[in-house]
Amino acid sequence: MNKKVQITIQMVFLVLFIGLFITNRIQLWMAVFLIGVLISPFFSRLYCGYACPINTAMKPISYAKRKFNIKEIPIPKFFTKGWFRYFILVLFIAGFAVTQITGNILPILPGLFFGGIVVALLFDEAFFHRHVCPYGTILSFTARKPKRDVAIDESLCVGCGKCEEVCPTEAVHHEGKRYFIEAKECLACGEWIRNCPVNAIDYAIHK
Repeated sequence: MNKKVQITIQMVFLVLFIGLFITNRIQLWMAVFLIGVLISPFFSRLYCGYACPINTAMKPISYAKRKFNIKEIPIPKFFTKGWFRYFILVLFIAGFAVTQITGNILPILPGLFFGGIVVALLFDEAFFHRHVCPYGTILSFTARKPKRDVAIDESLCVGCGKCEEVCPTEAVHHEGKRYFIEAKECLACGEWIRNCPVNAIDYAIHK
């Protein structure tokens, strides 16, 4: 999709998120996320690439860090352990359970939003996407084998590694000159497609 169109869609959802927050109806955002979960087995993680307000807010921060060569803090290995993202997910679900049981509205979603911004300021954004975001953890299950997702045409790929360089979630891997995509971690953001010099990457339907 055209970058300008994508940014427009992202800004619409960001404004919606902020509007729900200002009017104290932020819990309604979960309906948007639920739709993202329901379509993810068919269209991959479109929620992340087009609707997620956290991802939208993180993009200009990551751009500024690259532009001005701002160094990032190395990610402690402790936080990259496989169990850590599930620990965060349990806390996320527990917070909503407390909200339902007690009737007290906890600032879970705003807290996650601002937490994502802090993480983006200090670390590589892939850290948030792969190890912190509970939305991403849920979608990594439902979008594990989507019917349609970003795919690399090996007959066209020249092994330049540009896709691996621009991927915000480190979802591109390679064995020698063969590059492949970890579908469950792909945000469907289109960065690979737009940056591939030989047009070897597309949003394709699996046969």
